[in-house]
Amino acid sequence: MFKELNCIHLISLFEDVPFWAQPVFWIIVSLLLLAVILIWTRRMFKTREQRLMLDNKVMSLQQRIERVRLNPHFIFNVLNSIHGFVLFDEKKKAEKYLLKFSSVMRKLLTKSKEDRISIKEELQLIKAYLELESIRFDDSILISFSGEIESELLIPTMVIQPIAENAVKHGIVNQKGKKPLLINNLKQI
Repeated sequence: MFKELNCIHLISLFEDVPFWAQPVFWIIVSLLLLAVILIWTRRMFKTREQRLMLDNKVMSLQQRIERVRLNPHFIFNVLNSIHGFVLFDEKKKAEKYLLKFSSVMRKLLTKSKEDRISIKEELQLIKAYLELESIRFDDSILISFSGEIESELLIPTMVIQPIAENAVKHGIVNQKGKKPLLINNLKQI
């Protein structure tokens, strides 16, 4: 009788257990599930990174288009001013204005190819633009810069120029006499 019990016990140990109930199966399933999650997560991050890169590229191209596209109002005013100088026989003023305009345009077109420039270069562009505007208004715009300028600090090209243009167009153009324009400490940008 004792022998018979041992045989039954041995048989029960080696019974076939369904594959899904074996620990090895669950380890393999867990590893496969983990691999699928990792691949999916990696793909999602890669897709998101590509989308962000495309968005940045689109924004960069839009900024470049904005920089290249010149303000038609500004060009019209320049040509109109030159016409006025020639019409009223102010050839020296027309020549000075035309030379300054060509200098401003050269700088604008050269710098518009760059995504970022130093504040110092941006201020040089603004100064040239404001000198052009000052000639247009009988040298009545008094341009002054205050504060230290960090020349290493890079900013998007043509980001300050529209502010200066609006200051002239909407702020000081209608003032009588000398028109002071102060560009204050740009170190804090």
